[in-house]
Amino acid sequence: MRCLYAVRPYESEAGSAESLYHYWMNRCAEAVRKPSFQSFSRNIKHIISDFDHLPRLSVTKTKIGIVGEIYVKFHPLASHNIVRAIEENGGEAATSGLLDFFLYSLLDSRFQYQSLDGSWIHSAADRLLLRWMEWYRRPYAKALRNSIHIQPLASIQEMARRASHFLSLGNRAGEGWFLTADMLDLLQDKCRGIVCLQPFGCLPNHITGKGMMHKIHQSYPESVLLALDCDAGASSVNQLNRLKLLMNTLQEGKSEDSISNMIQETYSPRKGKKL
Repeated sequence: MRCLYAVRPYESEAGSAESLYHYWMNRCAEAVRKPSFQSFSRNIKHIISDFDHLPRLSVTKTKIGIVGEIYVKFHPLASHNIVRAIEENGGEAATSGLLDFFLYSLLDSRFQYQSLDGSWIHSAADRLLLRWMEWYRRPYAKALRNSIHIQPLASIQEMARRASHFLSLGNRAGEGWFLTADMLDLLQDKCRGIVCLQPFGCLPNHITGKGMMHKIHQSYPESVLLALDCDAGASSVNQLNRLKLLMNTLQEGKSEDSISNMIQETYSPRKGKKL
């Protein structure tokens, strides 16, 4: 998805990025039947190269990061297809990968062992598994570092170090400190706005997501952060309108006063305050 989201808004031929995505999905599905590290490395290199060299328009679009609870973040039905909404309104969507959430879960046992009641055996086993997973995806990380249009990966250790300046790594419920780390990583990757998706009433994510927005603005005063509740009773029209207002704020440089009566729980790009 990282490759598709980075390329699809700029494709010169409509549907070409989606076709390339499905082509490689089928190729990878075939490769999984006879897995090998060599074929994985080779496929990753070709995937990045193909997306990098897909014919594209010479335009600049506003980059919007998507973070949130794992289900609403990755499932288009749960988020009312927010990625498409961003692209249809002239933006580029960006998000971390699903594997990063599992790496966060593995790294989390270290804090539990050092500061809480976690066992050394559990911490050591998770540390070994974490190292193996990071070793296995080295070809992916290397290919992204050499990519023309796709942002490189940040290690989970680097994300944890960055997040530790904003909150305690003891925030472990739900997405925990990873939600804050995810926002910081996307802002480092030149996202001008962040949309934080959260299920209605999900207290842990309200704390480490919505609750951290003001503090993040103190370090990134030019960004705009929007918290969106996603549940079956939420109006998709209301969510789309709030998203459009966020993007208009970034694209047209509107002042906070001009939208303060129209949008709630969005943070000002200048003052870092809730409008």
